[in-house]
Formats: sequence, structure tokens, C-alpha cells
Amino acid sequence: MAAIEKLLFPKGVEHLYSIHRRRYLNVMNVLQKLVGLTLKNTEQVFDYAQLYFSDGSILNIYNRYDLVNCTLSSIQGDQLIHAVESDDKIELKFDGGGLLSVGLTDDDYNGPEAMDLNLAGGNIVIWKGDDS
Repeated sequence: MAAIEKLLFPKGVEHLYSIHRRRYLNVMNVLQKLVGLTLKNTEQVFDYAQLYFSDGSILNIYNRYDLVNCTLSSIQGDQLIHAVESDDKIELKFDGGGLLSVGLTDDDYNGPEAMDLNLAGGNIVIWKGDDS
């Protein structure tokens, strides 16, 4: 936990904090930081997907996700042109026509976290399910 110095918390993201520092940055929609970036690499790692962006940010997707007009490998090299988050899903649209949709309903969760985003600057954002 010592390596985590700052955490960003957009709406709908559980507030977690570092044991050593408790610094919070107010961000309306952290996914907008990825818009305009190129997807350099994608990997399917056991039961989750990793997306590597051109600025060094890494998005780990643990929930069920759907790909429309693409595969994980076919969106490599594409630019993210649109990112939107609603109560039941997150949609990432790429300039090659591909759409990645991450489910956020209770049935979509494979564990406690839906996704985490490790931003190039060291900030980490975690999308977590409702504990109630």
C-alpha cells in the first residue's frame, strides 16, 4: 500500500485510501482522461482483461464485458474516442468502430471490484460493487 500515494474518486467509485497518505482528488469522470489515447496493447489474463494506453495508463476489467464489432486484439492501435459511465455499464468506443461495454449490474460482478484504472501519474481508481 505504500506505493499508492493518491487515489481518484469519481461518482460511483468507493472511496479507498492509502494507509500512509489520505489525499483525495475530486474528479468528475476519470474515464475522460483516457479519451484521445491510443490502445497500445490488450491482454486476457486468466479471468480479467488488461488494456494498456499510450500514456502508460492500465485499465483492468474484472466484470463481465461485451465486445461489439471487435475483439480485444483487434482494438489494439485504435484511439479511444468516447467513454461514458451509467449506473448499469461503462462503454468505451474506439475509432475503428469497436465498442467495449463493461457491465455494472450485480450479475456482472465476478468479485468485489468491477475495474481498476492505474493512471500514468500514479493515481488509482477502483470501481467497486455495493456492499449492502
